[in-house]
Amino acid sequence: GARTPPPPPPPEAAPAPAPAAAPAKAKLSVDQMEKRIRSTVEEYIELKDIEEVKTTLTELGSRECFPKVLGIPLEMAMDKPSVADALLPLIDHMHEDGVVTGEELMKGMDDALEFLEDTAVDVPAAPRVAARFIVSGLQKGYVTWVYVLKASDSWMLETKFSVRFLGLVLKELVAASEGAAAAKEAWSRSGMSLAQFGVENQEEFAESNALDRLFPIPKLEKQVQSMLEGGSSDEEVTKWVEQEFPDPDKDVGQCLMRCVLRNMVAKLGGPAQLVYEGEPRLIEAREKELLEQHVGLLKHFLKKECDQAFALFGVQRFAQELDYPKGFMSRVLATLYDLMVIEESAVSDWRNPPDNRHRFLLESKKAFTQPQVIEATKQAKQFLDWLEKEEEEGDE
Repeated sequence: GARTPPPPPPPEAAPAPAPAAAPAKAKLSVDQMEKRIRSTVEEYIELKDIEEVKTTLTELGSRECFPKVLGIPLEMAMDKPSVADALLPLIDHMHEDGVVTGEELMKGMDDALEFLEDTAVDVPAAPRVAARFIVSGLQKGYVTWVYVLKASDSWMLETKFSVRFLGLVLKELVAASEGAAAAKEAWSRSGMSLAQFGVENQEEFAESNALDRLFPIPKLEKQVQSMLEGGSSDEEVTKWVEQEFPDPDKDVGQCLMRCVLRNMVAKLGGPAQLVYEGEPRLIEAREKELLEQHVGLLKHFLKKECDQAFALFGVQRFAQELDYPKGFMSRVLATLYDLMVIEESAVSDWRNPPDNRHRFLLESKKAFTQPQVIEATKQAKQFLDWLEKEEEEGDE
């Protein structure tokens, strides 16, 4: 019998028709996106619904207007300062949750601050509000000091508005920090100088903005200089300094060193009297006598070797300002060493600051140009050679 052929395979089912494509969403214009963000922020002020803000941003379909997440709230707060407290946490959350980047937030701030000086005419509190937003950004890490400096562009410098605005930023920094010491450290870490913002007189700036705690040195220097000239004892000066600065830092010690040196030069009759005839001596009796009068003051505030090294950068700057009278730098170092105000290790750290500790010493050295560093070492050579010889003899 012949085999029966297998039945043919069933016909393949026809493919199901593809679903009709959903109509593409129309891309929002920049103006529409900004309006969405503005209405969402206004709603947030009432309801404090962070998730609603995130949803709105997701639905925009583009990051083009993400800078407005800071720009619009800042504009609103500058127009109506009472809403600032509600809006600052919104921006912090948006950054912490990774919804917007620091670059986007700074761009938004840039746009909002463009006409700050004009806004201040109508809303005098606007610069203070802007300063609050900037300080919040600095502390949360989405604003940099380089940006703050850039915001103080040429026209702000010309009109001196940059000085006024920096004063507000620094006052907000003190208010938002855990005490003046923390604010001082934050400013120090910024690497900025007041002069970059157009400040010409640090003392006036500190006084007019009630920032003596942040910039105490001008006031300290003025008062101590006056006390030394008036014949105050080390005990009287120490008592005043400790009342004004309960937690004195390295800057205080360096300032006192400068004051004592300036007082010595004045009592000698001025810089012209610092040049001596004949063979250069490492110690001049009259200079030693005058410095010795304030050994107690210097030793009291320069107990740590790192503070002594830091004070030596003040000695270097002082000698440089006097245009290095012949032998002066070596004599000052030798006399301070002889009076046991500074130790050998402090001299070593002044010459070659360590890179693994006391970073402020390295920063202090970097504040001088290479030619200035070479010149200071040359001016100190007589003392440094003597010290090296002493070390060698001590080792034998």
